[in-house]
Amino acid sequence: MSLYSYKGAEPAKLQNSVYVEGGLIRTNLYSLDAEQLEELGFTGPYALPGLSEFQYSTWDSESFSYIIFDLPSDYVWYREKVVYDPQTKTIDIVPIPEQEVQERFALKFKELKAKRKELFTQADFAVSLTAEFLCDICEPEVLQYEELIKYKNELRDLFENTDDPFQVKFPIPPGKLDRVLKGQYGAIFTD
Repeated sequence: MSLYSYKGAEPAKLQNSVYVEGGLIRTNLYSLDAEQLEELGFTGPYALPGLSEFQYSTWDSESFSYIIFDLPSDYVWYREKVVYDPQTKTIDIVPIPEQEVQERFALKFKELKAKRKELFTQADFAVSLTAEFLCDICEPEVLQYEELIKYKNELRDLFENTDDPFQVKFPIPPGKLDRVLKGQYGAIFTD
C-alpha cells in the first residue's frame, strides 16, 4: 500500500478526493501519475519504517521523512507515552496518568479472561472425555488425565500472582489437546 503526504502531513493512504483551488473537488486520485499528484500537493509514495519494539517513529514535515528514535530498554508502552517536540526534534518519555493505566489494565484483563474461559472450557471438555470414556478415543501418549487437570489448575490460577495483565503468560496445553478438540482422535469440540 502506497502512502502519500498531503502538504507535508503524515503520509496516509491516498484519498478518493481532495479540495483544490476555487472550491472544486478533484476525484479519482488513483488514476493520476506522480507529477499530477505533486501539482495537487502530494508527495510520495512513502513506506512506513520497520521498527523494533524499542523504537518510535514520527513524521517530519520539513524533511518529508520519518525520524526514528531508540527508546530506553526499560520503556513500558502501557505505562508511558512518547511525546515528540517538533521544534527540537526530540522525544520525551512521560508517564501515563494512573487512571488511564488502570483503564488499559481493565481492558486487557477482560480480554485475557475471555481467552482463559475459552481455553478452560476446552480443557474441561477434554477432561470429561478422558474421565467418561477412559480416553478410549485417545491414545495414552496423546492426552494424559493428570496433565489436563494440571493445565486446568494453571488456567484457573492464571491471575493469582500478577497485578499486571501485560505480563501474563498462558500455560502450554498438554499433549495434543488441540487435535483431540478438533476431532482428529474421535472427539469433537464445538463452540
